[in-house]
Amino acid sequence: MESIYHQYFEEPRYRPSVITAQRLAGGVVGRKVGEGFYRYEGNVAQMPPEPAVPQVADLPPVWVSSRATRRSELLQLLKDLGARIETGQSPRPPPSPWSPAGL
Repeated sequence: MESIYHQYFEEPRYRPSVITAQRLAGGVVGRKVGEGFYRYEGNVAQMPPEPAVPQVADLPPVWVSSRATRRSELLQLLKDLGARIETGQSPRPPPSPWSPAGL
């Protein structure tokens, strides 16, 4: 693990993960011990189910800068997706949780 990092002149993209080093030091390294990033039963990784996608009742408005590259295309895409587009020179600040509308 460290040797690849050193062979590539300590390039950051090959730096070993801290978590991997900790698991290696603790002997928790995979199928042979039945535990690693996943739990293994019968030499098969038991992956946890994907969490449910959160449902949002009301999406906030989207503001696009007048200096945005390809602004017209972006606005059309947002319109096609059904987004509420905020107009103005700058985005509106979000409502305060302490205002009557936020309570």
